[in-house]
Amino acid sequence: MSHLLSRFKHVLLVLSLLLTLGAISFIAPQAHAASARPNSKTQAAVPLINTANCRSLGNLIESEPINARTTGTKIGELDIYYNSSTGYNCAYLYAVGPAYGQAQYIEVEISTCQEGYGSEGCTWIQHDEDGNYSYRYYAGPVGVYGRGHCINVTSDLIWQNTLYAVGTKPFVSHCD
Repeated sequence: MSHLLSRFKHVLLVLSLLLTLGAISFIAPQAHAASARPNSKTQAAVPLINTANCRSLGNLIESEPINARTTGTKIGELDIYYNSSTGYNCAYLYAVGPAYGQAQYIEVEISTCQEGYGSEGCTWIQHDEDGNYSYRYYAGPVGVYGRGHCINVTSDLIWQNTLYAVGTKPFVSHCD
């Protein structure tokens, strides 16, 4: 139930941001920041860098695309990692293609769950989120200790005033 309440609060926040973004453009200048995973997906706003737990991401265990509803063009990607040496799961959400640098909001969160594989709920044991919301390129990494438990990852990206949400399939998964 705590997860449903949290998602409801996020939806309300996103709706208020959509209304605000219609009237206000991004005002603050953005500084360039180094990423824990340097590549062409460079962040313009300084992301939350989970250096303690996500310095070494481990293996990619799930990658979920986000496609624009009108064209089917890929505009985002959720990448989830597991590091078997540390027991940590980490996640990033990237804007790609036409949304790269144009996304209005990007957010990713990860939780270690009490529930098991395929469950519709996630009672958090541990939770991490990157909630700056002003990112235009990516959010993350976020990370939680997942050894012996299932995880849940949820993410949101707003592009062209449309909310796109993607997460782990099924809802609670990657039980180690």
